[in-house]
Amino acid sequence: AWYRADGHGNRVPVGELRLGKHASELIAGLERDLPDNEFTPALLDLMRECYPPEQTFGRALHHLGNRILGPMGLVILDAEDPELKRACRPFWEQIAESADERLKRIMQRSRELEEAGYKVQAPVAPGRPALFLLEEGIRRKVVLGGHGKRAQSDIVLSQKALAKLAAEEPERLSPGVTLRPLYESALLPTGAYIAGPHEMAYWAQLSTAFDLLDLPRPAVLHRAGFTLVEKKVKRWLKKLGVEADSFLGDTQALGREILHNLDDVGIRETAQRARAYCGQAENELMKLAAESFNHLEGAVETAFAKVRYQVDKLEANFIQALKRKHSDMVEAFECVGTHLRPGGKLQERIISPHYYFARYGKDILEPLMNRCGEAIGQHGLLEMEELLE
Repeated sequence: AWYRADGHGNRVPVGELRLGKHASELIAGLERDLPDNEFTPALLDLMRECYPPEQTFGRALHHLGNRILGPMGLVILDAEDPELKRACRPFWEQIAESADERLKRIMQRSRELEEAGYKVQAPVAPGRPALFLLEEGIRRKVVLGGHGKRAQSDIVLSQKALAKLAAEEPERLSPGVTLRPLYESALLPTGAYIAGPHEMAYWAQLSTAFDLLDLPRPAVLHRAGFTLVEKKVKRWLKKLGVEADSFLGDTQALGREILHNLDDVGIRETAQRARAYCGQAENELMKLAAESFNHLEGAVETAFAKVRYQVDKLEANFIQALKRKHSDMVEAFECVGTHLRPGGKLQERIISPHYYFARYGKDILEPLMNRCGEAIGQHGLLEMEELLE
């Protein structure tokens, strides 16, 4: 679903947007799609409690996170809380004072990473300190004096004006992507930061900025990742004769391999031989045309281009017939793909945890948490039967 704040486009902080009618649509969708079993009623009640229409996106997520993960020790802290920002006044003053030098260091570090062959995840430009000013409910990107605006909503501030805001109204400042890790480390001294792949990429740009602000650099660790394999998926995998981890690679190539193994008449090989025969015949006719009838070279080339097209088309038709013949295997492959690599992406990127809560209850969380420590920096496969033992 797409959400847009009326009148301000995407400049309103997402966490401050009210759910409104989207809350009712969300609950209705869950009621329609979730299975009718012993776990679903409690999950729906929880969602209604956390996502009423009058709630904001940020508060709804905080409430849900606290209700689900709070009993396991997780504390959710809103870094945009005005009181926290005021408590970090010295940090904001330091940010205002060192803005130019911080940018220089991040840009230099970014160049070093690029020269070493790495892609820079967070672009950094002179005069753009990764800072927003909150003004009448919208975020305005801060541009340092002497540098031009790129958007109408940008606001140009002198170093003196920025320092005044940091000292008197730090709650009006909001960090951008390359400033947020520094703010979080100043707010709560951090020993280790658990990050996804994109976060790890831009953290590499910030090492010298931590040194400038005299902040200890946290160890950055790749988060644990899992693909959950349900019992029904195991049955489909057995039918296909492949392992679950094969779906973590190139699924299109895997599908072609499975079809090839089902092909007991040699469709691909026959089509390749037909192309070879066509190529040989084309070469002979082109030689004849070149030697004696060169005005026919174009006709030969055109004719065999049409032949190759028809051979390709026939091969595709044979493959479609093969798929219809083995429709049960094709269906099994598609079902496994939908569960393990939905849309060609990792399961954790697409499938909501509510699907698993509705099928297995929230009791899956504790054994899943127990497996996270051993999986830091890896992506593993977990069978639901093993997880629920």
